Amino acid sequence: MKRKIGIVTFHYVDNYGAVLQTWALKKYLNSMPDVHAEIINYVPENYQIFPYERTHEGIEMMQKKRLKYETFLQQEELVTKPMQHSLTGKEYDYYIVGSDQVWNLEFRENVSNEYLFPNLDRDAKRISYAASIGKKISPSEVDLFRQYLNKFSAISVREQSSVQELDALGIKGVDTVVDPTLLLDAEDYETLIKEPDNKPSDFLFFFTYPMGDEVRKYIPFVNNLARENGLSIIHSLVGSPSTLFSNNVGCMMYEGIGEFLWYIRNARAIVTMSYHGVILGRLFGKPTYVIHREHGWGRLEQLDRIIDLNDSIIKNDWPMKKWSISDSSKDLGNLTEWRTRSRSFLKSALEG
Repeated sequence: MKRKIGIVTFHYVDNYGAVLQTWALKKYLNSMPDVHAEIINYVPENYQIFPYERTHEGIEMMQKKRLKYETFLQQEELVTKPMQHSLTGKEYDYYIVGSDQVWNLEFRENVSNEYLFPNLDRDAKRISYAASIGKKISPSEVDLFRQYLNKFSAISVREQSSVQELDALGIKGVDTVVDPTLLLDAEDYETLIKEPDNKPSDFLFFFTYPMGDEVRKYIPFVNNLARENGLSIIHSLVGSPSTLFSNNVGCMMYEGIGEFLWYIRNARAIVTMSYHGVILGRLFGKPTYVIHREHGWGRLEQLDRIIDLNDSIIKNDWPMKKWSISDSSKDLGNLTEWRTRSRSFLKSALEG
């Protein structure tokens, strides 16, 4: 008889990486012997996806993008059951929470702390896989983590820094594992790739979610790298002036999951501060440049231990260095060792 596993994560948010890590975890778990894993369609009550641009056209474009997301979730069977707003009972043999920042209690997705499994039956088997806290645990959160994580039968996190924090709270035996997207190879994602309607050629892909001074100061780097290598630029900055980039061929942020992967696979080079943008760029063997940012750097610091970001990190001193696309390493560092460790964690957790 197959072990029945329910996965709870951020499958519903407007984030390419969040949806792809959901897909990757389900796919990997279902490749294990005697396992049937499915996504629990938990969405916080009254949760909203906000448009990037609060104009009639912006709202319409966002609705079209959400339709692409919903179609992907249904086609890949990531959503097979009605939406629910709480997690109770004992429907599954195991409940797995993760990955992504499911334990960042400042996120609006965590309005009722459901990702800590506060309302499951006492005997329900709880596991976390690559859960990320994404920040320091605040004093007001200490009791919540102590109360609920001590009910887990196996705990793994995405960042090594969280192991020490949880250990200090008396939560022992926590493992560090790779993000679900790193459990798979580039070939595994090929079936998801969808060619965009207006595909560019010979382009650099600049992908980042936030737009502000921290990002804006690296636009000259993006423009220089593109000009020196004769590349056009596809980017993710909705509403940005067309003159912001040299040889600007457009914004892709209203595209679906498949098109996003197409841009990753077909880019001549990638510049990003996105965690999953880095992972997917490296898996597809693309020269991938990582913008250093103070906020949230811990997860990329951990990623450096796994796939060796090497000399591809872009800091304030970038004008003092010479950059060439061939300089960005395609080597995947210690990934084989980390994959073995992560797969062993899941195997052990599901046998416990």
